[in-house]
Amino acid sequence: AYVEEMYGSKYQWIIPGWYENLWWESWINSSHCLSKNLLAAMEGYIGVDFEPLSSKMNKTISGRTPQQYEREYNAKRGDGQSSKFHGYAYDGIWVIAKTLQRAMKYLNATNKHQKIEDFNYTNHKLGKIFLDAMNETNFFGVT
Repeated sequence: AYVEEMYGSKYQWIIPGWYENLWWESWINSSHCLSKNLLAAMEGYIGVDFEPLSSKMNKTISGRTPQQYEREYNAKRGDGQSSKFHGYAYDGIWVIAKTLQRAMKYLNATNKHQKIEDFNYTNHKLGKIFLDAMNETNFFGVT
């Protein structure tokens, strides 16, 4: 950004905010940028982040609150490495389960003589059933 003169009052950089404090210091050591140039280019940047788990105390689709889920997650992982995205993976599994459940219910109700096990990537009708089922899926998750 500095070399390309993409900084100053006409530019606003939006940078993911999940980096560590002073993240640029370790990056400077592995680049050809001077510290003062990098700081000049980043001046006034906006750091954005997201809330990895909901702070609401509502019970989720699993019957747990996000806080209960987090305690269980931390207890099960022990000293293992954590990911900031674990709640999204958890909710993603629920989306898949609810989609399959809705698709099976539709197939049973329409007496289509098809099962979800019949899916392959060339079966456009079953693919549409899955897509519609996913689009209709809505629940309160941990994220």
